[in-house]
Amino acid sequence: MNTTIENRPNAQRAIATPINGGEQFFRPQFDVIETSEAFEVHADVPGATADNVEIDFERGVLSIHARVRRDNNRKLVRREFGVGDYRFQMFVSEDIDSERIQATVKHGELTVRMPKADRARSRKIAVREG
Repeated sequence: MNTTIENRPNAQRAIATPINGGEQFFRPQFDVIETSEAFEVHADVPGATADNVEIDFERGVLSIHARVRRDNNRKLVRREFGVGDYRFQMFVSEDIDSERIQATVKHGELTVRMPKADRARSRKIAVREG
């Protein structure tokens, strides 16, 4: 998908807008951590709850979609967090055990843990005298 990234004057995070005129969405800030056993994605999705986050993993692509709606019961003085849809995709080059992927969201941080498949894990090979 072709996208452009632009800064909004109201200090919200960068918004990606499809060139073909489709919907606008926020791209969350994120970190990816690799260990010998797994990849972990930590993404900022302020206001998101487990009920409004969808995660898919298909053919090596992790897709995240979170819907954050405005809380009309609070008096907002200033807004810097995005309200709307957060979308993110990343290709994972390693073999992932998709049956063991886990995700949690707490205080606006989404954590996705993707364990590597046994065949993708590095291991030490013992060398014996012959």
